[in-house]
Amino acid sequence: MVQRLPTGYALDLADPRAPTHDQWLLMSPAERERVVAMLPARLPFSLVPEGDPHRKAKMSALEALDGFFHGTAPIEDADERITRLGSMVNEVLAHKEEALRHAEELEGKLALEQGLREEAERRLAEALAEIERLKRS
Repeated sequence: MVQRLPTGYALDLADPRAPTHDQWLLMSPAERERVVAMLPARLPFSLVPEGDPHRKAKMSALEALDGFFHGTAPIEDADERITRLGSMVNEVLAHKEEALRHAEELEGKLALEQGLREEAERRLAEALAEIERLKRS
């Protein structure tokens, strides 16, 4: 069943969709209220589209499983797996060393900033003490 409005918008209950932006702009406030009332609050699960990201991930998994169970997937041998794991370990170690260097750099900057802040606080205290001394004089 299709319900039509004067603005050209038609609601198909078998495939309910909101009006286009242009159709919405042409509607009066009363027509807009009517459209909102006609649209379902929830779509049946069968009408919700999966979307490309979900479809691609699902198809990739299905193809991998199909290849595995039908014998077309290459079987990794132990040497390949060990080599790949060794490469991953080396990469993690390199990232760890870089992170440690960065942490040392940040600790040095923090120490410098703390020293500067302490010096500024000392000078501020001296200035405030001098102001108080001058007020009493």
